[in-house]
Amino acid sequence: MGKALQEHLSCTNDLLPTLEAMATASYPSIPNFLVDHGDGTTYARWDSVEASKAKYKNKKIILLVRDPKDVVVSAYFHKSKRKKKAFNDSFSEFLCNDVGSLKTYLAFLNSWASNKEVSDCLIIRYEEMHSDPVAVLRSIFDFAGVQDISNESITAAIEFGQFDNMRQLETSDTLGSDRLRPVDSSDESTYKTRKGEVGGFVDHFSEDDLLYADSLIKNLDPIFGY
Repeated sequence: MGKALQEHLSCTNDLLPTLEAMATASYPSIPNFLVDHGDGTTYARWDSVEASKAKYKNKKIILLVRDPKDVVVSAYFHKSKRKKKAFNDSFSEFLCNDVGSLKTYLAFLNSWASNKEVSDCLIIRYEEMHSDPVAVLRSIFDFAGVQDISNESITAAIEFGQFDNMRQLETSDTLGSDRLRPVDSSDESTYKTRKGEVGGFVDHFSEDDLLYADSLIKNLDPIFGY
């Protein structure tokens, strides 16, 4: 989104193409986009996720969701490989953890499905971003009220955000950002751009893991489509 806005505004300064950077660039035609993880983090207990969304009242919400089984794999590698205080348990042990694992993510999603304070929320699925990124980005900008953004700007942003390009940017440290820098350049699992796949969880789940995960996911609100 940040790159598309940068292209749309013909922004030629040194701002990184992030939403945070564009939000501080004082373009009157661009809404003030704020990125927020809420309580859906790797450090939140599943039973402490805040149910109230009152602080988001009267705001437009773009809620990015992903298959919970892919999310928990990503969370495992983030917590075990990208943090200084590494999580040393196995994936199966992490999967059942009460903190920052599958139960936390499901509680986070259900807290949005049951909220009463927010009335203007667009749900974006990670899988749809893979299958039709142009349509997804167009729907986001339409929802946000960004007018006249061209397909060329959207296409340029998608090309910039392709996995191979993001991996190259991370490998070369082009952006100079801790958020896009491997802990160990020789270990693929420590990269922020680790896989970027849909359905990659199958490489990490045992049969018992799948049974456990599915027993929890069946209680996820169907609005999310998982």
